[in-house]
Amino acid sequence: MFAFLTKLRRRRKTAPVSRPRPRRLTLEVLEDRTVPSSVVSEFPGQGVWRFRDGTGWQQLTPVDAALVAVNNRGDVAAEFQGLGVFRFRDTVGWQFLTGGTADLLHIDENGSIAAAFRGVGTFRFMDVTGWQLLSPADPVSLGIANSMVVGSFPGVGVFRFRDVTGWQFLSGATAAQVDIDSRGDLVAHFAGLGVYRFEDVIGWQVLARADPISVAIAGDGKVVMALNNAGIFRFQDVTGWQAISPSVPVQVDIDSVGEVIGSFVGAGVYRFVDGLGWQFLTPTFAIQVGIA
Repeated sequence: MFAFLTKLRRRRKTAPVSRPRPRRLTLEVLEDRTVPSSVVSEFPGQGVWRFRDGTGWQQLTPVDAALVAVNNRGDVAAEFQGLGVFRFRDTVGWQFLTGGTADLLHIDENGSIAAAFRGVGTFRFMDVTGWQLLSPADPVSLGIANSMVVGSFPGVGVFRFRDVTGWQFLSGATAAQVDIDSRGDLVAHFAGLGVYRFEDVIGWQVLARADPISVAIAGDGKVVMALNNAGIFRFQDVTGWQAISPSVPVQVDIDSVGEVIGSFVGAGVYRFVDGLGWQFLTPTFAIQVGIA
């Protein structure tokens, strides 16, 4: 364990990107931003990297992670096969949280973590409480924001957990993907039915009759989805759906101001910003990406 932590704490370096011709993670110089976003990526064979405006790419560990997630402070949660769940913070570096193997892993703006451990159940980690068992059931999809947790459970449906209410039943249908924003709004992909958003005031709304490969929500109900053979679309209440790229990524994510991150096979990692369009961050393909 200590040898692994030593590796995790190795200083930032630049690694080869592809073979047989080595390449380097590269950065487009961007304008100053009042609230910089944080991007996390897992580059196979190169470990976990974080991108922030003003500093560019920083290698957090050369060890490859099975799962990664990031919040807007730049905190990173990661699952390392055979080693467990760790959290990275600038002030302390990597912290070991559990030796269990997480199948699902997410982090919120407070640094709290939602994780699912197969055969054990759904848990939440908070600094003040440590790990809490929220449910012995295994979800197919999971999300966390502002300490609220959403889970989609096979054969049972979609539920949202709040400390004041416990689990709240929202739908009897099992969603293939779910996510939650800091207001408690949800997005859910119900296979064969489409993409729906849940808000407390109005309940479920159908946003699209489509089956995305990736969907996420953030901020005040902003939604992004990626569709096979169609590209990336972003939904905002004031504009509806907006096609922002015809290219199909392996994964997309969205932050609270509506910026979108995508990883594209053979092209690398790009970020979409209103007024600027797509920004090239690196030619390296990331198997997982996240933005906050």
